[in-house]
Amino acid sequence: MYKDVNLVVIFGHPHQWAKRMSVGKTRDFISAPKRKILKEVRSNQIWSLYSYGNATCEGSSGSPIFIWGQPISGLGYWFGHPHNHSGNQIDEDEGVYIGKSTIGVEHIV
Repeated sequence: MYKDVNLVVIFGHPHQWAKRMSVGKTRDFISAPKRKILKEVRSNQIWSLYSYGNATCEGSSGSPIFIWGQPISGLGYWFGHPHNHSGNQIDEDEGVYIGKSTIGVEHIV
């Protein structure tokens, strides 16, 4: 029902400030797809990376990322989130910054 919302929420303490929340969406950039599947593990899990347009500071790397519609988002492995923010890079074709996630494990439903 909510599979195409593409909402991304990042919580962090950039520059050791008070906790901040950044809300944005996954999106396709010219140089990066919104979700890149790296490997299928078993028959019900994938390893993937996400690209998104959230506003974040450099000090936000490592912050948990919650992606709407993921079955284990907020409830899953280890500390409850399968992806972390790994930083930003510029998309030179579009002239905008792309947020990038770490590799995360997701259940296929």
